[in-house]
Parts: sequence; structure tokens; C-alpha cells
Amino acid sequence: MSSLFLYTLNTLEQSDMFLCDANGNLDMEKVMASMVEREAPIEENGAITGEGFFDIKLNEINGIKVIECFAAAQSSLGYFHEAKWHDNQVVTQKVQHKYYSKSHLVISKDSHVYIKFDWAAEEDSRSKVKTLIESIGFEATSYKVHDKFLRAVQSKFKWTAAKIDRIERAGDSTKRISYEIDPSDDQFTSQVDSDYRAHGKMSYVSFELPFTKPSKGDQTLITVKLYGGGAVKIVIDEREISDLKDFKVFQVYLLNCLNEIRDSL
Repeated sequence: MSSLFLYTLNTLEQSDMFLCDANGNLDMEKVMASMVEREAPIEENGAITGEGFFDIKLNEINGIKVIECFAAAQSSLGYFHEAKWHDNQVVTQKVQHKYYSKSHLVISKDSHVYIKFDWAAEEDSRSKVKTLIESIGFEATSYKVHDKFLRAVQSKFKWTAAKIDRIERAGDSTKRISYEIDPSDDQFTSQVDSDYRAHGKMSYVSFELPFTKPSKGDQTLITVKLYGGGAVKIVIDEREISDLKDFKVFQVYLLNCLNEIRDSL
């Protein structure tokens, strides 16, 4: 499963910065130059030995200029006690085992940031990747998703699963509940959803978003898992959209869909 996190740079608040043009849009060449100064060190054998950006490219997605790259962030497997033979005796040392994980970044001219992780374990580096982005000279604000927003998503699209927290219902000790439905069943509604949706806060919804893949030109349904309660986390099954070019177009399309919902609230 791929996970996607969305951020917005505060360029509109700092339109006079040297990294922006007069309209508050990013000056892509200057931003790229700043990112090159923060490139991750890579050895000849391909080993990454420090945090930073790499494979930085100027690209275009759906007519929008973007900077596309990878970010390397240091992670740890934890501390282990390693035994060594030194001066004819056994010596035990507490050693931290480190490695560098990667994330795929897209930064658009209109100040949107998309951070994609291919594995759940890579998400642990999200705060470090955010700090790395902010080192360019901006503040990055995460896309916020709360109860009202998730309910609007549930109403607009064909949904398949949901989770409700902080349930307060007279005569019922249930505090949270997760449930799935059969989206192909048009005859019956979810009794659980009917019973509990008005008595708690929705924190998760899974829905099917129609999308036309550029690589094939055919429309398909992409299952989107939207986790709220604050900063949004989006999970997408790679088997449904395995082509990276399709995914990059999809993430821009998805953000536009989410913004339409947010603007309507």
C-alpha cells in the first residue's frame, strides 16, 4: 500500500520572498537550486550516506509545473548490544543501527506538496522529510481533514468502509466502531452506519474515486482510504494504480477533488 501526505507551503503569506514570483507562485528554478544545495550524499556504489534530496527534476503534471525528486531521511532499527573481541577479552557495545529510507516528493508551482511513501515503515521519517522541505525557506502546513469533511466525502462518493470515534449514545457503552459495507448492494443500507453516524466523530472513510488513467485512457475506480482527525493520511492500493506516471496525475486530481469538497463546506 502506498501512503500519501499533503502539505501547503506558506508562499501566499511571504510573496516577497526570493523564492517566489510577484504572484506568490514558486520560482521553480530558484527552488530547485536551493534543493540542489541540500542534496543527499551518495557514494559511487549508490549507498546514501546522509539526509537530503536527490534525483531532482523539473516536470509538468496536468499542465502544472512541478519539481519532482526523492528525499532521503535517516531512520533507525533501534539499539543492539554487539559483542566484539578486543585485547583478548569480550567487549559489548551498545550500537544504533541506522539506515536511510526514501520518499517521493512533488512540489507544484502553486505551492502544494505531495509526499508519497511506498511502505508503512517509511512513514516514520515523515517529520524529517517535512523539516527538510522547510529548510528550503518555507513553512509547510498539513492538509487538515475532520469529521464534517469526511462525512461530505462519504455523501459524495460510493463509500466502502468507515470508522467512528468518541461515540456518545445513551444506553450504549460503545466508544468507537469500524465497519465495512458491500458497495454493490444498492438494495440495503448499513444499519450500523445508520445507528452510529450521528453519535460520534468520523475519523476514517474508504471510497471509490472514478479516474481515467493517462497510460491507458480507460476509466477505473480507485479505492481511496482517507484518515482524518487532523493531518490527512491517504492510503492507495498500488495494484489499482501501479504506473508511477498515472499515480502522479492521480494525486493532483485527488487533491482537486478534495479541495472542491472543502470549498463547499
